[in-house]
Amino acid sequence: MSEKQENRPYQDEIAVKDLILLAWDYLLEILRSWKLVVFTVFICTLLFLISSLRSDPKYWSELSFMINEDETTSLGGGIGSLIGNFGLGNLGGSFNLDKILSLSQSRRITKEALLQKETIDGQHDYLANHFINYLDTLDLWEHQAWYIKPLVEASDIKDFRFEQVRIDSLNKQQQKAFNKLHRVLCGYDGEKGVLRSEYGEKNGIMKLSMWMHHEEIAYHIVHNLFNSLSTYYVVKNVEKQKYTYDVLKIKADSIFTDLKSAEYRLASFSDSNRNLFSTKDKVSQTRLNREVQKLSILYGEVVKNLELADFALKNKTPFIQVIDEPSYPLRKTKLSPVTAIMFGVFLGGLLAVGFVVIRKMWRSIFPKTA
Repeated sequence: MSEKQENRPYQDEIAVKDLILLAWDYLLEILRSWKLVVFTVFICTLLFLISSLRSDPKYWSELSFMINEDETTSLGGGIGSLIGNFGLGNLGGSFNLDKILSLSQSRRITKEALLQKETIDGQHDYLANHFINYLDTLDLWEHQAWYIKPLVEASDIKDFRFEQVRIDSLNKQQQKAFNKLHRVLCGYDGEKGVLRSEYGEKNGIMKLSMWMHHEEIAYHIVHNLFNSLSTYYVVKNVEKQKYTYDVLKIKADSIFTDLKSAEYRLASFSDSNRNLFSTKDKVSQTRLNREVQKLSILYGEVVKNLELADFALKNKTPFIQVIDEPSYPLRKTKLSPVTAIMFGVFLGGLLAVGFVVIRKMWRSIFPKTA
């Protein structure tokens, strides 16, 4: 065995001993700086405690729903083919839940949800305006710090509120304000918004949820989003079937009107020519009988097709069922004083110890000269 190998255990022992002594030295430095540690812990705890007492609670609004699968796996593909007609891909008997939930965060759906009027805090106004007022109280609506104002243009939507809105034709300022609300609600370019949409991979149950400091706004936003989503989804999925049904309904009504008119003319002709038919009158009666018979057969065929169209429409209409919906009072959360104290002690101690350790390291590297 070489001399270097024989000295290896001894060197390792010295290294461990030096490490223990160094740790002890730092521990003594922390104990000597106990006043600084206590002061930092006290300040952090006080700040967390004040924040806890002054902060408003957050409210949790959640709505869960599902689409009835029993009516979608039969009758020619069901909802899978309907989603294919809607542009979400031909999914057969399964749902592309990611795309359905992405639809819930689309601009079209959020626009219809936010531009509905609701009564909140005793004021009946667009939900978008209530949302803007809420963001304004949090300094999140086009807020500009005093040191930035001279460097940027003044916002043209700072005091903006929606008035007399037509959903399909927003002007430039309305569109800008809505885009701001949509970014806050649904996020943009990788940033997450306050709205959460998810589904269970095993049970297929979908959820729309959000945390917000205002209970009524959180309640109405989730409800309106679901109502807009379900209405738009159902209408678009049965658009072709609904068009076919409407065309047949108009045709059936038209033929029925013509049939009643022909029957009335035949009855009037018969009443005015009782047992006095000439050859010419018999030709007229035959023509009227033939027209009534033709319209009767035609009306019967249209009614049969109308019943088939109605059957197809009802069976291909997706059934969106609410499972649990938010109800007052909403579940709320708030940082409790006990939790605030624990956070304050932990953070204050961490900051103080870190400062003492870094200060000692600095002094050991750059010792003071006499």
